[in-house]
Amino acid sequence: MKLVLRRAEPADVDLIRLLVSDISAANGPALLPVYRKRFGNTNIALLIDAAQLSIVATDVTEKIILGFCAFTNGPPILVDEAPAGNPDKAGQGIIASGSWDQWVRVRFETKDVRIPNTKFLSFFASAPEHQVAFLDAALSTMFSLLPAVKNICYFLPSEIPLFPPFNSPKFQPQNDADREGERKQPHSRGGFRQFRQALRPNALRRRGKHNHHGLSDRGYFKEVPAKETDAKYLLHVCHRRDVFPTLKVRRARVEDCDDLVPMFKKQHLSHGKKADHYLAELLESKDESIKNFVAEVDGDVVGFMSLTNNIDQSVLIENYDLSTFDNFRKDVPTPEEQQTAEDSSNDDGSLLEKSNELSDQPVDETVDVGDTDLQSLEATRALREQPNIFCITLLCIEDAYANQAVEFVRAAFAVYTDRDYCVATVPTHLPEIPVFRHFSRIPSMPGKLTSHCLFVANRFGLGDHISVRRGKHGDIVTVEEFVRGLAVESELMPRLKLAVNKPPDVTPGTASFIAECAGQLVGVATLEQCLEPDMLTDQFDVEEHLSLSVVKLKDEYVIIRHFLLNPLFSHQASWFLEEIMRISAVSCLIYPVDENSKVDTSTRLLMSTELVPVRRRQQIVYKENLRDGIPVIPPLEFNIQLITSSMLYEPKIAVNTRIVVVGGSDVGIAFLEKLIYSPHLSFPNLTLVSIGGLPQRSEDSQFVDHLCFSPTELKQIGLDHYIPIIRSSTIEFDRVLKRIKLNNGSFVMYDYLFLTPGVQFSASAVSEAFESLINVVNLSQRNALSIDAGLMKASTVEAKPVVIYGCDLQVYATLRVAAQKVQSSNIVLILPPLRTPSTCFDNGVVEEKVHQELRTLGVRVMNGYKLVNWTANTSNHLSSITLWSKAEARETKIDDVELFLYGDTKSVDPDSFRSINDSCLVFDGRLVIDKYFRTQDPYIYAAGSITKYSSKYQTKWTHAYYDSKEVGCKLAEIVMPLFDPTSIPTALVDDYEVVQFRGAKKVHALLPNDLNYFHFDEPRLPSHTLDFRKRQKDYGRDLVTDDPENGYFRIHVDLYGFIKSVTYLGKRSIPISNYLCLYNLHEQYLNRLIARFDEGIVNDFVSFFEEAWAFPIFHDRFKSFMQQMRLETLESTSSTVVNVTTRLKDLILDGSKIEDEEREDLYQRITGGDVKKSWDAQAFEFFLATKVCDSFP
Repeated sequence: MKLVLRRAEPADVDLIRLLVSDISAANGPALLPVYRKRFGNTNIALLIDAAQLSIVATDVTEKIILGFCAFTNGPPILVDEAPAGNPDKAGQGIIASGSWDQWVRVRFETKDVRIPNTKFLSFFASAPEHQVAFLDAALSTMFSLLPAVKNICYFLPSEIPLFPPFNSPKFQPQNDADREGERKQPHSRGGFRQFRQALRPNALRRRGKHNHHGLSDRGYFKEVPAKETDAKYLLHVCHRRDVFPTLKVRRARVEDCDDLVPMFKKQHLSHGKKADHYLAELLESKDESIKNFVAEVDGDVVGFMSLTNNIDQSVLIENYDLSTFDNFRKDVPTPEEQQTAEDSSNDDGSLLEKSNELSDQPVDETVDVGDTDLQSLEATRALREQPNIFCITLLCIEDAYANQAVEFVRAAFAVYTDRDYCVATVPTHLPEIPVFRHFSRIPSMPGKLTSHCLFVANRFGLGDHISVRRGKHGDIVTVEEFVRGLAVESELMPRLKLAVNKPPDVTPGTASFIAECAGQLVGVATLEQCLEPDMLTDQFDVEEHLSLSVVKLKDEYVIIRHFLLNPLFSHQASWFLEEIMRISAVSCLIYPVDENSKVDTSTRLLMSTELVPVRRRQQIVYKENLRDGIPVIPPLEFNIQLITSSMLYEPKIAVNTRIVVVGGSDVGIAFLEKLIYSPHLSFPNLTLVSIGGLPQRSEDSQFVDHLCFSPTELKQIGLDHYIPIIRSSTIEFDRVLKRIKLNNGSFVMYDYLFLTPGVQFSASAVSEAFESLINVVNLSQRNALSIDAGLMKASTVEAKPVVIYGCDLQVYATLRVAAQKVQSSNIVLILPPLRTPSTCFDNGVVEEKVHQELRTLGVRVMNGYKLVNWTANTSNHLSSITLWSKAEARETKIDDVELFLYGDTKSVDPDSFRSINDSCLVFDGRLVIDKYFRTQDPYIYAAGSITKYSSKYQTKWTHAYYDSKEVGCKLAEIVMPLFDPTSIPTALVDDYEVVQFRGAKKVHALLPNDLNYFHFDEPRLPSHTLDFRKRQKDYGRDLVTDDPENGYFRIHVDLYGFIKSVTYLGKRSIPISNYLCLYNLHEQYLNRLIARFDEGIVNDFVSFFEEAWAFPIFHDRFKSFMQQMRLETLESTSSTVVNVTTRLKDLILDGSKIEDEEREDLYQRITGGDVKKSWDAQAFEFFLATKVCDSFP
């Protein structure tokens, strides 16, 4: 039987508890108390969230958990001793949060157990037949994925002897074939988040050919002698060398070639005899600049690295921003600095005494610099400019040991004693290499077109782990020197002083932490108390990453305000965070990316690398903004990032691929959000090119809103924090060189290009000359300033008409703004002949109500007129237009036109069209794509209204008829396997069926006379008008309320009772985000909506949905809760449920229609028994857990 190892998840808690119960049942009732003695009174749910690594073993179906273990970075709480005079403090993790390594050395005979190199086994449970196999696999996985860990410790009460499997003999593979197969199993490149290993209990790997250490005779853990004879707990240690093979790095020899060639071929680095000859020549090279190393495990060669110091570092300095590393200059002190250091070392008096002695002496401001000093200065400069780097030119290592490849670099520094930096350049299309997690990524210089990523490691940065402690008063001077000249200095220093002085009357409290290396300060962090965690958890999906039911946030120091680290040690940021959490005894840290964080760019850069962005949550809009009579907290207009203890060793995989998105449409934003919020991938080379940047929206916008992203949502997403945004238009796509030319002449390189610019209103449909007239303005959002300026000018001119032309909904939204600034009698609305079967409202009642308001305002409406001619004056201003009505067969001329606002035909932006056309992409009115968003160029994708499907699909559907947000998310889902090295790409079958989208097509606009228009419907073709659908047999029915006070409200329910469409037109302010939750929801969830409507109880839908019963339905987790209940019901073994579901399945398979009498019988059987009681109990638990309305009856 195979075991599959994966990271434990909160959903595993019940199965893990069942595992312990099964063990108890199999071995007697006394076993569970023994577990408490062995591991303490462990909270499994809390341990999964708080442990740095928790592992479960399952069968191949992953439905049964066969083992669970957890590793933490400090001793378990059961070893805590109560401080003198305060027995209540026992068992609160005091030892784990302090310098526990000193505590261990005082009590046990050990020197090698230190905080950076040791983890603790805090819990272990397994099915008896798999316990040795599981322990061996878990320890091997821990040592494999954490090269810095040398010891795994376990504390056991002294009265309990060491038990199986801890004292069991080491499990050995049955034969060499099994051993080799297991040893070479690759590990996931994505760290713990994706690791998933299949293990055969009878053939577990030893990872080496021979057992040199005799572990099979003495077990996994050995007891460490205690210094006290009456010790309450005994320490047992499992050493890396006893479980996992030791990687040894040595200089390569010519005879290694025979071992390296097969490994190179396996890694696809060797092709043909020439490659073999190259490797042999490399090993035989007499060039002193080249150094070759091999890595061995038990005599087997498993890795190779070649390096050279013959490299022109000036090329790197020219193309990459290396100012952080002082452009690789050597750290050579000047003669004055040397003399100062010598004087300081020889001076016996204090600096204060020396300053007093010098204060009475005259100061000579002239300095005599002799020839010798000048020569010394020149010599110093020459030394600083000497070559100071060496470069990795070739790296090959087996996947199982990829995390230990940094040992190559350490060996190289020992050989290149005169160089301080190791560099490597990697093509952007290659996946991340684990060794470069120990390096710093260097951005390219602005305007430089580089096709490689540069990684830099410093000699000192690859040393031991930095040490972390709490800040103290004596650190103030040192930190001031550390941050001097930084923009964050004025904010950090007051926080640091508050943290070390701890004034009792200041809230929230502040804590500080200092990172040191060799006694020198290399980092500082300040944390703040979280006084109102509900404010964060209500608006952001924190529970996606941790269980709020077991993790405490209130009053804990979990809010990161500043996090600064010397760039040489930036790769140790995760260790700094881990130590902060350990010392603070918290299991998560949160970083708010608010306005205050914009000053602290260093913290923002490190946090975006180490932390995970947290998705925003859909907010319920309460009546009068009161929740249980308490005002609802206003939405937070910033993004937050988070890291938990269990995520520390789940490093995000850096996707170096250069991804460029052109166009800031809703499709582009949804696509970018999907990439950025990927929990295990980071995209450092992601760029947005948009002429207007990100959309600038407001709640009372003059533009139509398709309800993909509200202004608050855009701020909570925080795209501008994660990606560079280039505000420019494109003029050329160079598909050969893979670069984009911008209108300012600069270039942007790409590996994959995504075109999502959308379409814009374009008066060029009349003529290009017409569009170029000064007072002709398209009603696109990018022209907002021109529209406002034109209306303001028109308001100062009397009796000159303002013409608004078009059939789009935007025309009516613009009419509202125009009527507020210009006299209504001067406004002329021209509605040209329809190009589609219906108007923009597709509802005769709504259209008539809107036009009635226009008549009330006095707006002149000309329906069915087409612009056929125009004249302009010598100033290039439109002066008159000529219109033709086919229905009336006559022309009409409008003279002295002050402003012409165009909102009819939409087309591709001229710059985008030129770029597409000149790059020879197929364009047929729209950019042609296949069902997977691909153009004919495999590296260029497109989505949104700019596209159309290839004619081979024979479809009228386009992305314009779907919800833009859903289209962008689908694009991200399809291309994600291209970038995710942990996913297994599947072949895309290009059949003749286009991808289906199910999300509602939504729209909201503010119309003339303050009418509020809202509508959503399932995706439809323009030909499927409302009148057409009403004639169909399966239409369903409409529920309509209409009165002058409450407005017009229409709900369409399909034949099966599901809500498919909602339309509202009125002057009341409505909670739009609440109503969007109604889509595809059954009317029975809405308090029996149809029955109450037919009974005449509901005559105002707005008030009906403001009642307390409706709030749970608007909760963002309601639909997933109902789906879970449905799944549990279908999987129920209850005879009632089985009989009902079996009957329903038979009816579906037979295609039979269920009769009303039988339907009622099945309904009564389900709702009349224990099933309904279970549903009610779960629903009540949902209400309590979500706190939707605490006073809900």
